[in-house]
Amino acid sequence: MKWRYKKDAKRLLLATGVILILFLLFLNSFSIVMEEKGTVEKSPGLLDTMKESYNNIDKSAYDSCTILGSELTGFIKRTVEKDDYLAIIVITLEGTRTDYNYVFDRKSYSLSGRGITDIETRKAYGTYINQSAQFYGSVLKDEYERIIGLWFEQLP
Repeated sequence: MKWRYKKDAKRLLLATGVILILFLLFLNSFSIVMEEKGTVEKSPGLLDTMKESYNNIDKSAYDSCTILGSELTGFIKRTVEKDDYLAIIVITLEGTRTDYNYVFDRKSYSLSGRGITDIETRKAYGTYINQSAQFYGSVLKDEYERIIGLWFEQLP
């Protein structure tokens, strides 16, 4: 009979030890998570900087690049839908300049208001973008080196 009680006591002691170790691990991981949460909340500037540089990656791909008009119209539609703070300037062969999404001011290198948000599909108007034409892209940056505009000129 005595022997059986010793086995039960060992099992109880072992179970208590396992539960205590698991509780300490949980407490330790919870405190680590709370410390890291405080660190993230204290440094939003770094997160914003990283987000801004990530957002500029897709826009900088158009720098010194030639794209088709169909890709350009798709990019304009996506930019208008997302309401990005970005001006898209298109120069056609006729020499017409159209500012989409926002208007870019060349004198101050800043955006000065809302531009055209609808893409013209009729050739009769000067703002028409030929779907099969090629456009050469350039990036426009502000004084803080943020991309605020894309300049596309139609190639002959």
